[in-house]
Amino acid sequence: MKFVLFAGLLLSMGSTASAALCGSGSLQNYLSLGTGGCQLGVVTFSNFQVVSGQNGATAVDATGVQLAPSGSPLNPLFLISFTNPTATSGQLLESIFRFSVSGAPLTGASLALAGSATGDGVVTNVLNVCPGGSFNSNAIDGCPNSRTAITFISANAQQLTDSTGQVTASFFDVFFDLTLDGGPNGSATLRSATLGVTATPEPSAGLLFAAGLAAIAGLRARRVK
Repeated sequence: MKFVLFAGLLLSMGSTASAALCGSGSLQNYLSLGTGGCQLGVVTFSNFQVVSGQNGATAVDATGVQLAPSGSPLNPLFLISFTNPTATSGQLLESIFRFSVSGAPLTGASLALAGSATGDGVVTNVLNVCPGGSFNSNAIDGCPNSRTAITFISANAQQLTDSTGQVTASFFDVFFDLTLDGGPNGSATLRSATLGVTATPEPSAGLLFAAGLAAIAGLRARRVK
């Protein structure tokens, strides 16, 4: 156990640790972080902004969107949920927000979705990523190499996981769009949406990790003697 903790500590030391650690809270809490953002594993999340949704949708208040960090240092995750998780017949609830991701070389992003739908209701989650650049203003355009991941749940079909595929950059501009559409005669319920980012350790972190292993081996050798 001590070895695992020490190795994890060495790995985290190879990343930039200037930002506060990400904690569970509302989207409003994350909006308040500003440009400093917060760190989860070797990745920093910052510049959270609410974006206007589609016509006819009711925007979910930022205090009603909950983010809970999870995952591992190289695969940090956010579990995202709504305080009021169901859209009934005639309701269209939506939360769109934008943020930046930076840190050790980023190699992709992913989505997972859990929920249910009845009738003509549907839960939809769309992730748009601009690797190494930025989208224009608050519109999802202007990025020639943008990547998209889509998950959805309806009464008759579902796609519960998706990813942007392999991509390498030190910075992502991200739009996250989560919609609950009850339809004219149905309902849509969200249990959670999982947003994940994958990264690789920087060479300096690998060297530090190797040095740590050598130090541990040396300590064990002394104990044997």
